[in-house]
Amino acid sequence: PRCPFHTAVEEGIEVRQSGMGVGLGAFASEMYSLRESEASPIVFKKGDVVCEYRGYVMDEAQFCRRYPPNEKAEYAFQISRNPFIIIDSRDSTAGVARYINEPAKKNPSNAEFVKHPGCPEVKRVLCKAKRDILIGEEILARYGSNKEYYSTMGKV
Repeated sequence: PRCPFHTAVEEGIEVRQSGMGVGLGAFASEMYSLRESEASPIVFKKGDVVCEYRGYVMDEAQFCRRYPPNEKAEYAFQISRNPFIIIDSRDSTAGVARYINEPAKKNPSNAEFVKHPGCPEVKRVLCKAKRDILIGEEILARYGSNKEYYSTMGKV
């Protein structure tokens, strides 16, 4: 875990109030681009790994013990349905990917979640830039639908 300053400088992400009215969001940091010899408005180039979705990997039984049916699992990312595998970042301070919001239905995303290439068992997920992401831009990725997302989630 890092302080917000180091996260902005080293990872290129600032966490602040989302412009979508949903709480906090992840934004491309100006401080990250200033590390280069020539400042650029582009923080993440198309194809760059923005961050990893970090947290505790759980199966269905662990997830059900942690979240009763009436409790919302806000920072949980389901990466597999069969077998049921979740990455839960509720109590983790290790990652900022949990602040990546989903754009409104008609708006495009600038990032996507992909399987980690070094984990064939699909227990790690990366967020990758779909296009160049500029300074101050909110990082947005589709969460997908239960119907099609997990079978179509791409590889890096």
